[in-house]
Amino acid sequence: MHFSCDFFMDSLVVLSSVCMEKVPKGSNVKNWSSQEMNGYIFIWYHTDPTEIPWELPLSTEELKTKYFYHGHNEFYIHCHIQEIPENGSDIAHFNAIHKESLIDGIWATKKFSFNRCGYHHWKARWFPTPGKLKHLAEVHLNHTLELFGKIYCFRMDVCGKQIGPSYVCLEINSLTFGELKIFQYITPIEPLLQKVVHQFYGPRWMGPLMKIFIYGESLMFERDINIWNNKIFNRNPILAKEDASIKKFRIWFSQFYTSNSKPYSEVNAGWWFPTPAKLKHLAEVHLHHTLELFGKFYIFRMDVCGKQIGPSYVCLEINSLTFGELKLFQYITPIEPLLQKVLHQFYGPRWMGPLMKIFIYGESLMIKKIFKPVPLIRN
Repeated sequence: MHFSCDFFMDSLVVLSSVCMEKVPKGSNVKNWSSQEMNGYIFIWYHTDPTEIPWELPLSTEELKTKYFYHGHNEFYIHCHIQEIPENGSDIAHFNAIHKESLIDGIWATKKFSFNRCGYHHWKARWFPTPGKLKHLAEVHLNHTLELFGKIYCFRMDVCGKQIGPSYVCLEINSLTFGELKIFQYITPIEPLLQKVVHQFYGPRWMGPLMKIFIYGESLMFERDINIWNNKIFNRNPILAKEDASIKKFRIWFSQFYTSNSKPYSEVNAGWWFPTPAKLKHLAEVHLHHTLELFGKFYIFRMDVCGKQIGPSYVCLEINSLTFGELKLFQYITPIEPLLQKVLHQFYGPRWMGPLMKIFIYGESLMIKKIFKPVPLIRN
């Protein structure tokens, strides 16, 4: 069973193939409000237990009878979770970022001749839903592809329903592609690392065309990712008159924060805290590590729990799908007042031998970046 935040700002989405109908006797397990949809089990989790859950409006039976599942794409994005849904309210960005031809791929650095052949034109508006359905918002888009400055084709009307902070349902009407549905799920992996999944549904006969559509949608979305990965979230930005919809969005989105929501400083990717009472000589550091390759792949994920025992002894427990369960012991021995000897011992499964050499070499390089080795010199 895989747990990951998605349903609400402080909620969980559970992907599971096996579910128990009843909790075994003698188990002390809390009951959770849940709803199954599109291959996901949404579990309501909120920092305020008095908050009343809301239902996801789309019927799963409608998907089974009218639409066919054509596939999905998946992305990992380094940004604040609010940045992604805010994209729909940034009206100006559609023609600024998504106007260039799809053939350009992701932020083409050179202007080729085919750029003059086609442009995407967008009209957009965003608005929240008042009253009891205040957790909903909508974005309406009209798309047209201009070819050679004379032909206008691939017209699409898009109605996007933002349900809470991390779930979106897009309904697309197009003479070319028919009626389509796209579902977007945002799953927080770490405070500034989000996993985004898009599921695509449409008529069965759309199979070959749908592959082209999914590929095009992926290229468009990667243009946004390139900005998110290099953007700093500003809670109080200076907005122009044309950015009025962004201000409305931020007012709407603020409902998903409460006075009990943890600030970033408390849920950062790594944190340190002391141990109180009788074990006051102990402290802990928790770390989460991910290696990003080419801006797209995220590998070598590790969870590290370090126990500081007194001033000079540390035990690190490392859990990694790549390296398995490892233990690293650090000993600090004072040689002179300003000269310390640091020794690291590495323990892991026997089969890890070759990989462990790589791990030890990498860890040594990291240490050298922090502390410049000093040769032992005596007078």
